[in-house]
Order: sequence, then structure tokens, then C-alpha cells
Amino acid sequence: MEDIRSIITQSSPEGESVEPISRIAGIGGLLGVVAAALGLLLSSGTPLLPVPTMSVVTLKNPSHFILSAVFVAIIAVGLLLQFKGLGGLEKRLETNYYNIVRLMFLISAATAVFILWGGLVWNKPLEVVDYVVDSATMGAIFTIFWQLLAVLYIDVSKTKIGLVTGIFNAMFIPVLAIGQAIGPMIVILAYVILLVGQLFNTLFWWSPLSSIRQFARSPKTAKLGFGIMGVLTGLVGLVAVFTGPLGEVSGSQVWYPWSTMVSETAFQTSPALIFAFLASTLAWVMLAPRLGAKELEIAAIGQDVVQSGPKGFLVFLAAVGVFAAGQAGTGYPDAIGINPQFMSIIPGAILILMGGLYVSHTDVVTGTPMALAGIFIMTHPYVIPWLVLIPWAFFIITQVLVTIETHVRGLTYFSQPVLNVVLSIVASVAFILVLLGMFGSGPPALWPANRWFNVALFDNLPVVVQTPTILVLPILTLLARNLLLGGYAHGRGYTGSEALVGFSFLFSLLLPIIAANFDVYHMALTATAIMLFLYALSFAVVLSLNMNLANDVEELGYEMEGTFIKVATIVGLAFGAVLAAAGMWVFSGFPSNIIVGQVMTLLVTLIVGLELLCVVSWLIAGIRLGMLTSGFSIGARATKEQ
Repeated sequence: MEDIRSIITQSSPEGESVEPISRIAGIGGLLGVVAAALGLLLSSGTPLLPVPTMSVVTLKNPSHFILSAVFVAIIAVGLLLQFKGLGGLEKRLETNYYNIVRLMFLISAATAVFILWGGLVWNKPLEVVDYVVDSATMGAIFTIFWQLLAVLYIDVSKTKIGLVTGIFNAMFIPVLAIGQAIGPMIVILAYVILLVGQLFNTLFWWSPLSSIRQFARSPKTAKLGFGIMGVLTGLVGLVAVFTGPLGEVSGSQVWYPWSTMVSETAFQTSPALIFAFLASTLAWVMLAPRLGAKELEIAAIGQDVVQSGPKGFLVFLAAVGVFAAGQAGTGYPDAIGINPQFMSIIPGAILILMGGLYVSHTDVVTGTPMALAGIFIMTHPYVIPWLVLIPWAFFIITQVLVTIETHVRGLTYFSQPVLNVVLSIVASVAFILVLLGMFGSGPPALWPANRWFNVALFDNLPVVVQTPTILVLPILTLLARNLLLGGYAHGRGYTGSEALVGFSFLFSLLLPIIAANFDVYHMALTATAIMLFLYALSFAVVLSLNMNLANDVEELGYEMEGTFIKVATIVGLAFGAVLAAAGMWVFSGFPSNIIVGQVMTLLVTLIVGLELLCVVSWLIAGIRLGMLTSGFSIGARATKEQ
């Protein structure tokens, strides 16, 4: 209330006159309110932006493109006024990110001209097809930069006015796209959201110049915005999780990936819903906070979880996904192309990488649900539903907890090294049990992989239903182990530990190709190849990590435990090299089934023995390095905002 009172009176609480960020830019926000009111009153519950399938609406109602062009043009004029009023931000900020306003003005102006020109000129069938496809392209570009603009308001403001401005503007297009898939009432809700967002946009520009941050680190409200956008992104994704993907195979319910098509041009799940999720994800990732030195010390993480390199890659993935979903929503086979595959792989990749970054920074609670959800939404051709629904529910719950933690203590992160130790051991033991066939064996037709893939593991499900899930689970144990091991190296200066996260991320993207085989036998062999290849690439990195842990243990005065870890590591490396050479020699020819079986037995023996030694080594390191006594830092004092 004090912020709004200061805007109205243009004075501080002490009665001193204050300088607003920009008066003329605030008028641009009022034009945004006019555009929102236009959509609310005249659109009849249809999108006035080229989100997926909007152009089809335009073709059914020729006057619709005129209203759409006017809507976007008003927004463009409002952005022009904001562009003119950027001087206030330029005075305070040490970054050029505010130039996104200029880019957004140019894009919105081009979009308005395109919509009007195309609607008036293009009439021939081929021209109409081009218009629809090009509209999807313009809509994707507009959406990407609109989301980046919404992030600006949250990131630069120290007040809740900037937070509300950014959140509401960032949710406008996702809700609009959901309305395109579900119904006109949701579209109307989107215009209400835009109206509120643009009203607060005016308040943002008329706020005192002192409300803009002066330092590179994220203000408290921006960190809170990151948590809120995480919750909202999870909720937007939940719509796509429930609306469309659920179906039946052999009388049992399954969850189909978002790339599943029921005909040449129709999808099991509306591309507009995936468009909405990825648009929201784009803003969420961009809001990943930049913490100051004191905050990093209190949070006990040493560095930002999502730094510039990974953040840029995640934003790139989200942008490509928005484009792919937009093209898939056109309904034209040539435009659809390979885009459906991106609609599954990109959302899964974003969640896996975000989850992996959190887990490798010792925040297991926040990262694990994201990584699990990402893996299972990529599993083809379908997956057991609860393996998607439960991780997604926990993804939303953990984001709520992060938001509460941010609001109460100013921290955007939970540090739990104890969980990295415990769960890495659990994952390794699970991998050992899989290799030993302790979960049962599959049919002999799957040999030599039948001991690892019991495709009849769940008694109450048909084999055809659970097979795709079973083929992924052994790989999942290894992926989980690698991500969790990154937490051992966190804050210790070890080199190469990031490779474990990188390997796991890249190999998780291979999961969809398991289903692209002719039969279950070849699917099992592909899953085996992925699993063993990932283990082979991780082999040297894990042993290097163990040697570093051994050195740290010895430096603390525990020479016997350190020596044990070193000897175990050297023995594992020696036997691994011998087996690798033997395997290459055997498989360079045409070995018999007996020789293949012998090599596989030696391979399992080596892996099981090495994993057992690693489990003991990780337990020793966890105890001696104090990781088992480092858990939730409940009660730590939040950093005072400066």
C-alpha cells in the first residue's frame, strides 16, 4: 500500500518529492489496458494473438483478423511509449536487458502488419496455408519476447508492483493458449489477466526511480517471483498432463507422450497446451535468481544453481519448444514435420536438466521430482500413468515449499548433502539388484538382457502395458546415481563432476528411441546398450571423484579410510581396463552364445563388485566429510535485503 500511495502522491513516506521511472511509459501501460478491454469485450472468447490454431479461427471469421491486428497494434503503440521512457531504467541498471522493450516493440509492430496484410491479401489456397504457418511463426516469436519482457518487470523492481506486473503479463499467453484448447471462458480469463498486468505495468513505470535495483543480484521480490512462476508453471503443465494424454491399452490406463499423434494432423494432446507450458517455462527459467555473496554463504551452496551457461541453454530449449508447438498446432502435415518429437523431448529435457542442476547442488528435494517427471514424460510409446502424475504433483508441491522458503527466509534453495549420500547409495544398490536379476527375469527371448528386464514385474498389468516402463527403470537407477554423485563434488573444487550431470542429461534424451525398434527383443537390446554405454562413460569420472574424496578424507587425518578408497578405486580401474580389452577382442569376431554369456557374466561381476566398493567409499566419505550431518538448514537467518 505504501508503494501505491507513493505513486499517487509522487512523494516518499517522509513527504519528499520522488522522481518516477517514466511518466510517458506509464501511458503505454494504459494502452495495454485498452487492448485487454478490447479482447475482453469484442473477442467472443477467441484468441487475438497467433497462438496455435488461431489462424484457423481467423479463416472461419474474416473480420477476426482485423480485430486481431488492432489488438496487437495497440499493444505495439503502448510498447513504443515504454520504449520512449526507458531513460529511467538506463540510469539505474548495469545491464542492457532493458533493450528487450525495443525488440518487443519491433516484433509487435511487425506482427500487427503481418496479420492485417495477410488477411487482406492472401486468398488462394496455397497462400492461405502459408498465412497459417507464418502466423504460427510470428506467434512463437511474439510469445518468446513477450515472456522475456515480463521477466524484466520482475527482475529489476524491488517492489511487489513489479512482481505483480511480471507475473500477470507472463501468464497471459499461457492461459490464452490453454483457453484455445479448452474453451472460451479460459480465453476471457486470459484477457482479465492481461488487463490486471497492464494496469500494474502503468504503476510500475510511475513508481519511484528508487524502486529499481542497483546491483546485479536479484532483489527479494525477483526471488519470490521465481518461486511463484515455478508453481504456476507446474500448474500450467498439469493441465497438459491430464487433458489428453490419458488413454487405454489392453484394458489398462496409460499415459501417452505429448508427441503422440492419432492421425496425420491430429494429436492426442493439444499442441496449444504444450505451447502454454513451454511459454511459462521460458519465464520461469529466466527468473532463476542471481544470489549475492552473503546469500550464497547462508544457503551453503557456493554458487547459483542455474548459472548463465545452463540458463541460456534452457531458455534456448524453451524457445525452440514454443516454435515447435506453434508449428504443430497449424494442422498442416508439412508444417508439423518432426516438430511432434520436440513436444516431448524438449519439456522433458528442461525438467531433467533443471532437476539435475538442483540435485548436483545438493538440493535433492527440489530437483528429484523435476528429473523424474522429465524422464517419464519422454518415455515412449506410453508409460504407466502414476509414474508421471506422482512426480508432477511433487514438482508442484516442492515449488510451493521453495516459494514459502523464499518469502520467509529469502532463500531459494534447500541444501541436503545427507540426502545425496543416502540416495546415491540407494540408487547404486538398486542398480546392483537389477544387474543380479533380483527383480525377476524376463522371457528367455530377451536373452542376454532378460535378467535385467522383467517385463512382467507388476502382476496386475498386462505385459504390453508395462514393458516400456520396465525398459526405462534400470537406466533410471543409473541416471539417478550420476546426478546424486554430483552433490559430493559440490563446493569442493573437483573437476569433471559436471560431466556426470552432462552424461545423464544427454543419455536421458535417448530414451524415446527405445520404442523405435521392431519388437520387444530389439527394444531390450537398445535399452541395454544405453545403460551399459552410460555406465562406461561414467566409469572414469566416478573413479576420479572417488580419488578426490579419498584425498579429502586423508587431509582430515583419516588415512586408513582414505587409503581404502584409493585402493578400491585403483583395483576397479585395473579390472575395468582388462575387461574392456577382453570385450573388444571377443566381440571383434563372431562369438558363440556361450562366449557372449561368459563375457556378460564377467561384466556383471565387475560392475557389481565395483559398485559395492563405491557404496562403501561414498559412505565413508559421507561420514568423514560431514555430509551425513548436513541436512535442512531450518532456522538460518535470511540475508538482509540491501
